[in-house]
Amino acid sequence: MPSRKKLRVHEKMTLKLYKWKNHTLKPDTTVELSSGDFLFIKSIIQQHESIFLSGIIQRRNSDFEGKLPKKLNELYFVHQKKIIDGEIRDDSLEELEIKEVLKVRELVRTNKRWEPRFRSKETLGDTREEMQQWVRENGVLTVRWKFVTTTDEIKHAKWDAWKMKRKFVPRRELSTLTELYCTPGEYVLPSILRLAWRGKTLEGGDGDQVQESSTSGSRKTDRGRISNVISRYTFGDMYCGAGGATCGAEMAGLQIRYGLDSDTDTGLRETPKTTPSEKDVNNRTQIFFTGALLQKGTPRIAILEETAGLLDVRHGRAFNQLLLCFTQLGFSVTWDHLLLQDLGLPQSRTRLVILAACPGEPLPQFPKLTHSANPDLDGLKPYRTPCSVLRSIPVGCDNHELTERQIKMQKNNIYKKWNPHQIVSCITCNGEACTSHPSGKRGMTRRETAALQGFPHWFTFHGTKLRVQIGNAVPPSIAKIVFTTVRKHLETVDGIIEGSEDEGMDDEETEPDGPDHECVADRELEAGATQLEGTDSEESEETELEETEDEDSDEY
Repeated sequence: MPSRKKLRVHEKMTLKLYKWKNHTLKPDTTVELSSGDFLFIKSIIQQHESIFLSGIIQRRNSDFEGKLPKKLNELYFVHQKKIIDGEIRDDSLEELEIKEVLKVRELVRTNKRWEPRFRSKETLGDTREEMQQWVRENGVLTVRWKFVTTTDEIKHAKWDAWKMKRKFVPRRELSTLTELYCTPGEYVLPSILRLAWRGKTLEGGDGDQVQESSTSGSRKTDRGRISNVISRYTFGDMYCGAGGATCGAEMAGLQIRYGLDSDTDTGLRETPKTTPSEKDVNNRTQIFFTGALLQKGTPRIAILEETAGLLDVRHGRAFNQLLLCFTQLGFSVTWDHLLLQDLGLPQSRTRLVILAACPGEPLPQFPKLTHSANPDLDGLKPYRTPCSVLRSIPVGCDNHELTERQIKMQKNNIYKKWNPHQIVSCITCNGEACTSHPSGKRGMTRRETAALQGFPHWFTFHGTKLRVQIGNAVPPSIAKIVFTTVRKHLETVDGIIEGSEDEGMDDEETEPDGPDHECVADRELEAGATQLEGTDSEESEETELEETEDEDSDEY
């Protein structure tokens, strides 16, 4: 890789053009570099007797580890950004000496799908390999994508402070070009691209119409301040499990259309239009069916929540294949690790979230952070504690009883006391996190574990292995925040939104947390808890604690 120098501003002089060999270099010219990269020139700089080029680096799709379709002479822009004190700084421009230029290349910048007309009219060579090599070295280049890496310095510092097990990975984005990037005459209106992908799109969603404020029992739709009667955006949940994401989507005001999961011992019976099948796909191979699911459902926006370990080097090939499922269909995609405690979850849970937008649809943003370990410094709410969550569970709530197994363990005095005023470690389906009540006198009820996982108290679980369902679930409180952000994005794009709303967890479900408030009275749970029916299955659950599945698991 050639060395690239940052020039001292007072010594620079900008040139409108520069004669190089038989070519005239000027802004918007693309040159091939000796390193194999390309440079889209933004400015030409003279420093004493030396000439430097400043521009945006471009690289071949074929060198991008399978994230983009490997088409001959297809490139992508490389952008670097930093977030410092809340401000985004663009560090994309690279400066290099003129001696690093190999040749001038013809370039088309477009958001159009791949077309043969971008091929070179003249192709030299006797064999297919010779002709391909000639095109590679001399043919027309095409750029349809930009790859943006955004590093948040505050998040990076927080990552180090939490002593995370895995390396910090900045937020990244692969998106199709906007009109500003495209060569004149090579831009297609987004509405045309979206029409080609999914047919006619109804602004505001094609779900049932609802009034400005709509509720279903105690289930909140949080539709916000939008004009009178509106349509709702629809939602489908793939690999829904207990229904955590579906629950969050419902609370965000989306209309649930369908759910899919291979495990029939979950909440599928409560999800409309679902039919469990023996042919359902195993979760280990689900990512390779993403493209087929996208083509079947033709969504505007797709959202994936995965284990944080999917970005580890050992899973690089699988992750790149997942991205390719989107990009080969023309989807823009962005991904990032989210620390869910920063969004109000009372546990340290890190997940990979992927947002994808169909052809012609702009990418939504990730939700803004709402909670912090240093609220006075950051201007956010303090971390939500287990104490404040557990205290809000009403007496007589479903699944709020001890199992027979837990009662036996209680008599053996094996439970450990822990501090309920600090966020807990990640809750998993078989892990040891939150198996004991903070008092150390008993185990946690399934309702208490579900509350710490972000489930509302009215949520109904089905089946027997409730801890597995809870530990594997997308936290509904987090899903609500993400889906509300996406819903607002769509409403803004469709031109129907007015005002804003709080994306955080509902204040009425919490109480002030502090040393003067005793955490969760045990009431009948200490005296002799009511036993759950079907305790045999629950007992087998408790015996699997040593087979811990934490957030470093290879499962995705």
